[in-house]
Amino acid sequence: MNSLSVCLLVSGGLGLTLLKHIALKNNCNIHFVLTDKKSEEIINFCKEKNIPYFAGNPRNGVTADFRASHNNRPDIIHSINYLFLIEGIRQF
Repeated sequence: MNSLSVCLLVSGGLGLTLLKHIALKNNCNIHFVLTDKKSEEIINFCKEKNIPYFAGNPRNGVTADFRASHNNRPDIIHSINYLFLIEGIRQF
């Protein structure tokens, strides 16, 4: 089976649970994670597992360069307990 490319928009404990669950799947490749600055456990997990992440407010296009640097289109985008709307979602 081919590996699924996944992008996660997560925060809080529920987001961390999803992140850990997907990170442990052999057939999933986490492309990147968007989270908020207060989700320190998610940030630390991403650092430990070398998963690209953006922490902060994504409004006004501030994630455009970050997303562009990870420009392979994901197979799946999960948004769990995420605090923000993402502008330009069609550009994923």
